[in-house]
Amino acid sequence: MAPITEGHLEQQAIEWFREIGYSHAFGPELAPDGSQAERADYRQVVLQSRLRSALRRLNPEVPPATIESAVLQLSNPNVPGLMAANRQMHRWLTQGLPITYMDGNEQRGIRLRVIAFDEPAANDWLVVNQLAVQGPKHNRRPDLVVYVNGLPLAVLELKNPTEEKADIWAAFNQLQTYKTDIPDLFLANVLLVISDGVNARVGSLSADRQRFQRWRTIAAGTRSGVRMSGRSNASPTTPLSVRECGAVPLPFLRDRQAVMVSPRRGDGQPTPAPETATHHGPVVATWW
Repeated sequence: MAPITEGHLEQQAIEWFREIGYSHAFGPELAPDGSQAERADYRQVVLQSRLRSALRRLNPEVPPATIESAVLQLSNPNVPGLMAANRQMHRWLTQGLPITYMDGNEQRGIRLRVIAFDEPAANDWLVVNQLAVQGPKHNRRPDLVVYVNGLPLAVLELKNPTEEKADIWAAFNQLQTYKTDIPDLFLANVLLVISDGVNARVGSLSADRQRFQRWRTIAAGTRSGVRMSGRSNASPTTPLSVRECGAVPLPFLRDRQAVMVSPRRGDGQPTPAPETATHHGPVVATWW
């Protein structure tokens, strides 16, 4: 039997994402010189063509020029500090991006829908592996990046379970390096996932080791590893009652708390602590 490698875990996770309706792209193919280029340069982490198409689809009444301005604003929120920018992006994701546009002679102000929480199938779902990102000083290549409507909402870092020194906490440390070296990838981030194929944990952008919680399996009372990064009771075609998107749930933000709402508990109420929770989704107790 061939030894398990990090590459095997990566490919298996991609297959699970595909099974529930995600598209897949290989990072180098999306690069500026790739066969399916979707990035202007290696610093660009937002897939602007997908974001533009989604905004037009979800807001058909809004003029193209206003959509274009929204694409630029969501690609570069222009808020100093990663955590402050992340908070702002989450307000726009969950509440809509405030915009104004001219409707004939009348100026209208609305909140532009960025994600269709009530129509999951209207969103663009994509998982990308080996996305090379250029930072101010260093280049990095995360294992998996999950996109919804062209925005990178989750990053998954995997480690080989057969290597003693490469456990999930090595993956955690790698994510901390990414946040320092390629912060733009995390402006819209919702979830960070670490796994060695046996164990998996999930946390928010600001979570330390203690706040990275075990990822629950679909089967009650058990837990698994990377499989849960691509497995959920929800899919891109499942109706979402609050703020959940397929295999990677979005947080239902209230009073600066994030509850990972599962299909079995879609009321947005605070969930029990991770060790006593009766639902099957992960919990992140505090967001910022």
